[in-house]
Amino acid sequence: MKLLKEDIQTMLTNYDIGELINYTLLLEGTVQFNLKLNTTNGTFILKYYINRNYEEVLFEYSLIHYLVENNFPTASIVSSENKSLQKHKGHPYIIFKYIEGEHIINPSKKHIQQVIKKMGLLHELTESVEFKHVKNRLTYTPHEISTLVKEKVNTINTENAKKKYSWWLKEFEKLILPDEMRRSICHTDYNPLNIFFIKDEFEALIDFDDANYTYRCYDVVSFINFFEPSFNHNNWKDFEKEDILNLTDAKDYIRLYDKLFGINEVDKVHLYDLLKFITLIDCLWYFERGEYYDFYERRKIESLNLLGREAFYSKLFKE
Repeated sequence: MKLLKEDIQTMLTNYDIGELINYTLLLEGTVQFNLKLNTTNGTFILKYYINRNYEEVLFEYSLIHYLVENNFPTASIVSSENKSLQKHKGHPYIIFKYIEGEHIINPSKKHIQQVIKKMGLLHELTESVEFKHVKNRLTYTPHEISTLVKEKVNTINTENAKKKYSWWLKEFEKLILPDEMRRSICHTDYNPLNIFFIKDEFEALIDFDDANYTYRCYDVVSFINFFEPSFNHNNWKDFEKEDILNLTDAKDYIRLYDKLFGINEVDKVHLYDLLKFITLIDCLWYFERGEYYDFYERRKIESLNLLGREAFYSKLFKE
């Protein structure tokens, strides 16, 4: 789908942000169409949702309004004339105020600590709030993820995919994620391109396109690296060290989150399962990557299996 200048000008008629001067399509880190707009009144971001329906975007729309009202640092929405979510050619769109700042691709411990503090604030603000249309979003629950993986395997329909699924299902059935685990809205995508800093101070978290109601610790576990920093999806085949787990930094970050926001005992015991669950979700997004007998996510799961749930808990909370 292509947006022409005439389309953008039509979309801006619902807003009091001045006349369009020029615009730039932002390519990095985007699933939807994101355009940087320069108008006679300033700079704005137009997010045009080509991969979400109206009800799905309504959840994000209401969530962001709520966060801004509660002083959470994110890009605020520019109100339309009728103060509702707008559509153009059948697709919803939102115009955001432009955020100044920089993205830290290789964050320091100080940067990571700041992100964790804002992450916990997001969880506290949303834990007890019922958002309209939240059920229209994919939620990271075992049932929904297992359904998606099965659909993916049927779509790929190769022998490798079927054997990979057999392994996946065996590991999935080992998970223990009790109902007592706390839940809240999680952002789920702490890509550096979604985080702004100004002079090394946290400025804003943007892009709630994948936000959903899931396990409260999902964000902190997915954001923190529990493995050797040099182990990644590019070099895993040639990585010589057999033990790829490295909980040194992870322990400090988990304890910081626990100190500031509290992790209940059930969640602590099952952070191990949550990390495995998140790794199995990564398999879904990259299911065609690697052979069934040896691939990136499998290396991670097998290293966790070698350590075990009790030892993982002890290393994080007792040692």
